[in-house]
Amino acid sequence: MHSIWPVITEAGFFLDTTGKIALLTWLERYGVILHELSTLELPQICTTLEKYQDLAPDFTDAALVTLAGITGIHKIITVDLRDFSAYRLPDGRAFERLWL
Repeated sequence: MHSIWPVITEAGFFLDTTGKIALLTWLERYGVILHELSTLELPQICTTLEKYQDLAPDFTDAALVTLAGITGIHKIITVDLRDFSAYRLPDGRAFERLWL
């Protein structure tokens, strides 16, 4: 499983302290790969934000779409049915949502 730190930050916003600890413990235990974002990805993230501006994507969504384009990973766990039904990888493929 792959993710980025902004996803963890967003998830943590909705959790109490016990939930945050459980999330971090789960990430560590199951070896989730957390990709680092650098300034090199910012132009691609900006392009994604512009492309989907009608959906008003947040930074995290745009960063995930960018990461998917870089890695080719198209399977995603999300509750965001609306946006991740519209987002596409650079090759035009849709995301495959594994959980809603």
